[in-house]
Amino acid sequence: MPFDNKLRQTFEETHIEFIRPILRKAFLDNQVFNNVNNNILSPFCFFLANELKKNDPCRNIISDCLDKLVSQKSEFIINDSYLLVEPIETRGEKLELLKSNIDEEKFFRETLTDLKIKLPPEWTRLISIIKSISFVEILGKEDLLNHFSGSDTYRWGAMHMYKNLNPLNIAECITHEASHHWLNLYELYSTSEFISNGWDDESFISPWRKDKRPLMGIYHGIYVFSNVFNVLNYFGNQCSKEELNRINRIGAQVKRGIEIMESHESRLSKEAHEVFYKIKKTFLNVYENTNNDLRLMHYDDILKEEHIKNK
Repeated sequence: MPFDNKLRQTFEETHIEFIRPILRKAFLDNQVFNNVNNNILSPFCFFLANELKKNDPCRNIISDCLDKLVSQKSEFIINDSYLLVEPIETRGEKLELLKSNIDEEKFFRETLTDLKIKLPPEWTRLISIIKSISFVEILGKEDLLNHFSGSDTYRWGAMHMYKNLNPLNIAECITHEASHHWLNLYELYSTSEFISNGWDDESFISPWRKDKRPLMGIYHGIYVFSNVFNVLNYFGNQCSKEELNRINRIGAQVKRGIEIMESHESRLSKEAHEVFYKIKKTFLNVYENTNNDLRLMHYDDILKEEHIKNK
């Protein structure tokens, strides 16, 4: 699971340098300011900072974010605030915020604690970038949402997911969105374009999507799902047949994604190539020790699907 804490530190320090003087002016009372300052790295504060940088910021959003910074108590919480969920998902579908109850929040916290014990310490460090989770649904597509999750760069540290509280799904969704956060940092601080024409050329067949994708989208898929695959393999002996098939399918998708990326490796920057090498090495160390018959079966399925997409 390659990730760079130095990039995170730089990103957070830049945010603090911008927002702290503003918060100091907004909250003259020292006690209130100190409470707000404790929440300076919360998603509400990042969302506030992004709103303030706009030419025409929304006063209601600013006011609501400031209120949340005053009242927020916990660093890592299930959060039902509309502020932390983009109303329209990246594929154009409307997200609906789902309220959580006390029992669900308690179960989620206990499950997360248990996962941190079962999984290596590196996983806890990986997901530490996620500070808040909201539950969502897409009306009319509930049957397709079992493993759905999402996040955006404006609400840094926040993510949303469908309310599937299976421990494997919780591990998958948090790993997925934390990985997007870390890769966004690699791209943000790359000394040159991370991948040449990485977002503009949407002509590549993706192992994860029916529509053609930019090369950067495939790179995100490799990075994110290799981490998901490696994490879920810790639960191999506890998985149902359905869960085991899903894990092996993810592995086959990553394998094919790596092959696609290798055929366009000349377009990767120095930073992108270094991260890609680490991803590939870590993934193959796990993938090549899984069941050979299952590997071949699912990889063959991915190639068949790709052939149909090419028609």
